[in-house]
Amino acid sequence: EMDEKKFKAILFATQQLAKLGGYDGIFTMSSFHFFDKNLKESYFLKVGKPIVILTNAELDIDLNRIHERKDILATMADSDLDFYFKFQEVD
Repeated sequence: EMDEKKFKAILFATQQLAKLGGYDGIFTMSSFHFFDKNLKESYFLKVGKPIVILTNAELDIDLNRIHERKDILATMADSDLDFYFKFQEVD
């Protein structure tokens, strides 16, 4: 079960670390409506386009729940994001 207080504490800590480190921002991804809502409330901006998650797992999930972002939780460690993003150096 998702715990909103814990997730908000993680977001706050992440923002404080970025500020203390002098970083320009934080990059993350979300595959689940719970995180979407909390990221938006913490002033994270939605950028990019949705990506396809490929798996060979046998899943018996209602496609509507997937489209509603209620059944699939994927993290950046679960996917090959290096295929989707090309970072460029800024002068």
